[in-house]
Amino acid sequence: MRHETTARPRPFFWNVATIAKLLWCHQSAIFKMRKETPTIKSAIKEVMKVPNWRVSIPRRTGRPARSVRSADHFDGTLDDEERHARNYPTERRVFKWRNSLILAQPDGLTSRLAYEFKSCAKEFWVKFEKPVARLQVQIYGYLFGRPKVRYDIWLREEQEMISATEKTDRAYVEEQMEKWGRLVAGGMRPWPPKAIKCSSCDFLAECRISPSTP
Repeated sequence: MRHETTARPRPFFWNVATIAKLLWCHQSAIFKMRKETPTIKSAIKEVMKVPNWRVSIPRRTGRPARSVRSADHFDGTLDDEERHARNYPTERRVFKWRNSLILAQPDGLTSRLAYEFKSCAKEFWVKFEKPVARLQVQIYGYLFGRPKVRYDIWLREEQEMISATEKTDRAYVEEQMEKWGRLVAGGMRPWPPKAIKCSSCDFLAECRISPSTP
C-alpha cells in the first residue's frame, strides 16, 4: 500500500516591525519581508542559541553601537531614538506563531508595559504612521505578556512628541496576525495604498498595485 505524506508548511521568519507595516502598505510589507528574511532568519538562529530564546538588553548608558540595534528600526533614524525615546531596558526574544518564528525587540519593556518609539518628518504623516506604531507595540504587548503598551511618535519639523498609553488588545492583535498570515501565504490580495505613500517607497519599481505605477 502506498502511503501519502503531507508536506509540512514552509516556515516563515518574521520581524514585528515588518508585520506592523501591513497597515502602511500590504505590498511593501511583503516585499520587505522577502528582502529581510535572510537577515531575520540569521538573527533568530542566534537568539535561539540562548536559553529561553531571550537576550536581556539594559538601559542605554551612552550612544549605542549601531550593530546592536534591532532590525525593527527602519522607519525613523537612530539619532531620533537616542535623543528622544524613553530609556527603558528591553529584551530580544523569539516567539512561535503557528509555523512561523517571530523576532521581537521592543524599544522598552517594564514589568507591566511594552514601549515603542517612532519618528516622522512632520505632523502630516502622523495619520499614516500612528496605526503602524500602535499595531507594532500591541504585538509586543501581546507576545511579551504585558497588560499595557505605550508608544511615542517624534515629529522632527514641529519638534513635538505624540504619545499614547493603552491596554494590550489581544483580540486586535490576533485579528491582524491572521490577516498578515493570509497576506504572506497568498490567501489575501494586497490592497493598494494611498498614492502619497508610494513617493518614497524602496519597492516602487517592482510594485504592480501602486496607484503611482504606470
